[in-house]
Amino acid sequence: MKKIPHPIQYQGSKRNLAPAILEYFPNNINKLVEPFSGSAAISIAAAWNNLA
Repeated sequence: MKKIPHPIQYQGSKRNLAPAILEYFPNNINKLVEPFSGSAAISIAAAWNNLA
C-alpha cells in the first residue's frame, strides 16, 4: 500500500492504522460514509488507494 500523506496530524488519528483497517474493506465500494470521521484519515486512505 502506498504511504498516505495527510494534512492534519493529531493524537488519536487512525492514519497509522489505515493500512490494517483498509484490509477489511471490500474491493468495490460505491459509497463510503464515515459519520464520525475526525480528520477523515480512513476516507483519505481509501481514496488514495482507489478503494472509494
